[in-house]
Amino acid sequence: DPVDALDGFQKPGEFGLALYVSGTDPAKGMRFMLALKPKDLAAAERLLAPVLRGQALPKDVVLPLGRPGKGPALAAAGGWLLFGLAQEDLEAALKRIQDPAARGKGSLSSNAGISKAREHMAASRGWFFLNPPGLLAHLGSVRNDDARKVFNVLEGIGVAQLEYMACGFGVHDGELVSEICYGQKADAGKRGLWQMLAPGVKIPKELLKVAEPNAPFVAAGSLDWQGLLPLVRDALKAADVHEAALQLDLALQRLGDKAGADLEKDVLGNLEPAYVVAMPSVDTCSLSSWLPGLVVALRCKDPARLEAAVKKLAASFAEMMTLMQQPFPMQVKVLEHAGGKIAYVVQLGSPSGVVMGLTGQTVLLGTSVNAVKRGLEQLQRKECILENKDFQAALARVGGKPFDAEHLPASFGYS
Repeated sequence: DPVDALDGFQKPGEFGLALYVSGTDPAKGMRFMLALKPKDLAAAERLLAPVLRGQALPKDVVLPLGRPGKGPALAAAGGWLLFGLAQEDLEAALKRIQDPAARGKGSLSSNAGISKAREHMAASRGWFFLNPPGLLAHLGSVRNDDARKVFNVLEGIGVAQLEYMACGFGVHDGELVSEICYGQKADAGKRGLWQMLAPGVKIPKELLKVAEPNAPFVAAGSLDWQGLLPLVRDALKAADVHEAALQLDLALQRLGDKAGADLEKDVLGNLEPAYVVAMPSVDTCSLSSWLPGLVVALRCKDPARLEAAVKKLAASFAEMMTLMQQPFPMQVKVLEHAGGKIAYVVQLGSPSGVVMGLTGQTVLLGTSVNAVKRGLEQLQRKECILENKDFQAALARVGGKPFDAEHLPASFGYS
């Protein structure tokens, strides 16, 4: 019964749409109710004339729009207009609007998450709020195999650790603004998606050098790369495909034993959290791929160890895949370009999968050989996206302070 929860968060001229499950009968499934506070109630009544069929809009009572007791209904009270598919829910909401003392009891308005989310979205004129605990509780109560699988996957990837999630949009200084925020429960641990978070990591300006001054797309952020495989395992186990999780571990073990290198420790554990994604101004995509030409720049702790591990793992992977896919052998190709090295697995003359480049402590991962080549060339140039005035202005607006390449936002995307 969350519709009255929108009261206190709405101002005249706003509207709210609530999706919910009946607390008295969850088996009836999802319902919705629309709540509006029009600036001019008389004008809204004129708009509703075809529905009212010449009647005046009754105040403080529910007007059935179908058979009484069932079906959709309309109500007006306290400057509100309410529309819902379940007449009984509308009657309950109307009572709460008429009794302010009871309005916040047992409804979403008493949920601390909705207040916290609104505090973080000061510039938003409209917003969406998701109540993860309520969503999981509903999925957990539905006796349906598909719903149970969705519930397990959401729990496995860490949604159960969310207290709230919200997305807002609005206008600030004449520009469109979008805001997203989420809050974890106080006792939440590092599980699922959260084990990949790397808070407090500074984005090095050196990584931005991989982006050309006129790059069509640039993004940056940070992740704990050692959490990637545990996340995949959690998702597979949560989806009740334990066999796939076991096969993944077995394949990684065989690959590591054959190569004499460990993917998690020697590669993922060797990467620093900060990353930058850039799209070259010239199309560098592979003719055999639907992906655009993209390059990801990261830094590694031990370049020699990373290079040795990647060569061993790639060679072992190519050998294993060749045995499985005869007569189409796979080979590891290594070439030097613009002061760096590029390694990739090739099959039938075209690269297969991710292409990797290495120059000093900078690692480049690309969707094509040309993308990595252009990334290596760009790293040697003096000018990059940091000199782009539009880029500087955009990041200054996001950060709320003058642009400073030494203190970039923790994560951002620019196009």
